[in-house]
Amino acid sequence: MPAALAVIRILDSEDIVRFSTIIIPVHLRPNPTFLFALSDAAALQMMQVTDFLTKFGISTVAINEDTPNCPVLWSAISEGKVSLHHGHLPRMARLLHDHKFVSRVSAVTVDECHNIYVVGSTANGRTPFRPSYGALPQLRIRLGTTTAWSFLSATVPAHSMAIGPNAIIIRVSINRPNLICARHVLIGTRGNLRNLDLIIPPNFHPPMRIPKLVVFHGNKAETATARQHVNSLLPKAFQNLGIVRHYHADMSPEYLEDVYASFADPDGMCLILHATAGAGEMIEPWVLEIDTSEMGMDANDPDRPLSDAALEEVGSLPQGKIGQVGYKRLSHPDYADRSSCRAPMLAQPPTTPTALTKKHPTKQERTGRASIHHATSP
Repeated sequence: MPAALAVIRILDSEDIVRFSTIIIPVHLRPNPTFLFALSDAAALQMMQVTDFLTKFGISTVAINEDTPNCPVLWSAISEGKVSLHHGHLPRMARLLHDHKFVSRVSAVTVDECHNIYVVGSTANGRTPFRPSYGALPQLRIRLGTTTAWSFLSATVPAHSMAIGPNAIIIRVSINRPNLICARHVLIGTRGNLRNLDLIIPPNFHPPMRIPKLVVFHGNKAETATARQHVNSLLPKAFQNLGIVRHYHADMSPEYLEDVYASFADPDGMCLILHATAGAGEMIEPWVLEIDTSEMGMDANDPDRPLSDAALEEVGSLPQGKIGQVGYKRLSHPDYADRSSCRAPMLAQPPTTPTALTKKHPTKQERTGRASIHHATSP
């Protein structure tokens, strides 16, 4: 019955697949158990904690480095009596050595699991940005074979799908009926800021309105440069008012919270947000809904359109084909599969894990090797 009720309530959620994957394993266990849901951003953690508590009534705690070491809180966590608080990482590490606690961990869900390879490993000689994702094999060994694992991602590298014959792979479309996809050819490269002039309507003036827009950039420096350029396109009276802002991980928590709140608020000042990829994990689709009241459409229609555009560099298109009559462009999914559209590391197969080829691997490498064999065993 609890599982059935959970499913019914999940159907009212905006993110059915993600929440159902995380929550249902908790209700399917006969005895009270713990479930670990690993997320890569503190803001995303707190959004999930709030939803689990308010929508589903599940006791939930967010554990990261931002909260003090409170004995009372950690006593409650070890007993499963948790509430809306952050945790303390060293205490969490010690709990993983407590056999009684570990035996109650029934499932682990790794959200944004593409980070295991993309930012958790030393792919292409890069220093891992999220090294904890690369340490998940050690956690898997610690929890044992009775703990079920699930991995969620909309952008998992193809080679990561080769995870053994005993794995169950569930593919669900992330497309929405109200998405509008488009591509716009860049002149030159992304460094040509004139390509961004399309964001501000020509001769913009009130009462003209600018729809909310997120522009994703490949690095932090681009966000600042682009913000300055787009801000300069506004009339003088509207510049530097916070209409155009940028957002990336190196900014203070106070600034990030202020920017996100302004952008998410339908009446907020921020309308155009230049951000790195991390913002995509925290911005809800409804924030980008286009105001269709002036187009004769029902503003309450759940199928009102969203905007989704990709800027395509000229260099990524077949030379001599641009502008020709009869030139058939690639579909959006086909374009997304092009090497020019993907990060280089996603287009290349991974190398063989060091632990599988090294004659005398370190303890950490042996742990990773054991996890690989465990994951691919029948």
